[in-house]
Amino acid sequence: MHISNISRRILFGVALAAMGAGTSAQQFPSKPLKLVVPFPAGGTSDNVARMLAHGLSEKLKQPVVVENKAGAGTVIGADAVAKSAPDGHTLLLTSPGVAINAVMRKASLPYNTEADLEPVATLAELPMAIYAAPSSGWATLADVIAAAKAKPGAISYGTAGEGSTGHLSMKLLEQVAGIKLTHVPFQGSAPSMNALLGGQLPISVDTAYLGAPHVASNKIVGVATLGATRSRLMANVPTALEAGVRLQSAAWFGISVRAGTAAPIVAQLNAAISAVVKDQKVRESLEKDGFQVIADTHPEAKARFKGELAKMSAVVRDSQ
Repeated sequence: MHISNISRRILFGVALAAMGAGTSAQQFPSKPLKLVVPFPAGGTSDNVARMLAHGLSEKLKQPVVVENKAGAGTVIGADAVAKSAPDGHTLLLTSPGVAINAVMRKASLPYNTEADLEPVATLAELPMAIYAAPSSGWATLADVIAAAKAKPGAISYGTAGEGSTGHLSMKLLEQVAGIKLTHVPFQGSAPSMNALLGGQLPISVDTAYLGAPHVASNKIVGVATLGATRSRLMANVPTALEAGVRLQSAAWFGISVRAGTAAPIVAQLNAAISAVVKDQKVRESLEKDGFQVIADTHPEAKARFKGELAKMSAVVRDSQ
């Protein structure tokens, strides 16, 4: 069969491209990795990220450096990863905040969440909880709801930021309880909790993990946990469901990379991440802190994120 010079050049180019793609995937990782955390150091997300980074560095035989890029409700950190090279060396610790922004702030985002970020794996989830300052006099979720109905919009609550899981939780509470609250966003979980501890806020909403030690020491009041069952970290604090309020909310943590990253690299990252969180010591540590380990597959992670987007869209629609 006769092949023209042009055809030979085309075939040669295709072969080189295929070889190059295979080589890049086989050589991954070829340099240290960066794990971007879109929250300040010291919070729940930061602790999870550092635990994962330590395990990944052992699995991938490369250093994994945690870089906190807080601000704008996860947008600064997510944008950095959305504009990174699609080579798998820059990871994003994702949370519901990233999904919430994709819905609530879609028009103003400097990136396209679905087009620019690829979910790789979901690590674990942790129930949220509502906390009150002792000076508020509120001990139950019923107390908070009654106070909010008496003075619509007068009660402020702190969260880890605009579009955070805590923010979503309270928007849901407003809907199911028929109340109006005032949101005070902070740049992360730790600043929000510190404001509650300092008496600057009557309510803060964050993970069961972050608030449990302060509840145990009577520095704050556990009003309600938002899981399907009581948190092992605060067994004496009832769930919202027990209080007759149809409210469930959990913070989940996952890993995403820049969209366009080669499928073999994504698969390798997913396998490494799953191996880390399924490690007995890591699993026990996470479960001790109240987490439920997920460690899903890449397709499952994508489906979960898509489901989160659908849930956020419904919340935004119903709150308008």
